Amino acid sequence: CFSLIHAQGSTNQANLIGLQHQIPWFSFLLFLINASMVEEFLYREILWNLVRKLDIRVALTSVLFALAHHTGTILAWCL
Repeated sequence: CFSLIHAQGSTNQANLIGLQHQIPWFSFLLFLINASMVEEFLYREILWNLVRKLDIRVALTSVLFALAHHTGTILAWCL
């Protein structure tokens, strides 16, 4: 969730942090598999192959990756 006024924490992020504190070894494996395999497949295979022009490929996948990993405000992200 984005806000132009102040940064808001994500409910999903709070739940994942809570899980990480309860069972750290499982969280480590879950995040390792999820972040590396799923994201690589999404950004480097699916999205990369949808666009033909290299400059648009790079810009699109970079912006979407950055948006997916930023929990602050839109204004802060643009800066």
